[in-house]
Amino acid sequence: ECAGFIVGPLGRVINEIARQTFTHIHSPRRGEDSVFVISGPRLCVKAASALVRIKELEALEREDTPADTTSKTGICTVPESLVGFVMGAQRSVITDISRQTRTEIVCPVKGGKPQFTVTGMPPCVDAAITCIEAKVLQVRPRRATAFRELQLLARAPSLK
Repeated sequence: ECAGFIVGPLGRVINEIARQTFTHIHSPRRGEDSVFVISGPRLCVKAASALVRIKELEALEREDTPADTTSKTGICTVPESLVGFVMGAQRSVITDISRQTRTEIVCPVKGGKPQFTVTGMPPCVDAAITCIEAKVLQVRPRRATAFRELQLLARAPSLK
């Protein structure tokens, strides 16, 4: 029922999600079950899946279907050397992630902890964090060091 909204006119929306997440997305045809098949690296597939879910929630909101309006805050820690890459030139990348996932993302300050604070609806927050993690892995796709560094930072105790 929401597949048309997710695919967008001439497939623009789903193609943009596939381009940004470095995945291949097979969209359902008219009359088929609304199942999207996403292939690519595991974390990229997870990010694309989260963005498709956000589009589904947006379609349901447009149909005035009641949605969960509770707010959630999540923290995504990235390697300090990659904060600028995740933010992008003039914060273009992080702004795009925020807009697509319909969340508010607070960026780390220079010299502070390399943590992005994400606020919004629970599935939107999860999608934004997944997109940020996928962006980190784009830097070194053939080396697992960024991923290991990301996992170590995520396990580090939070100081509040």
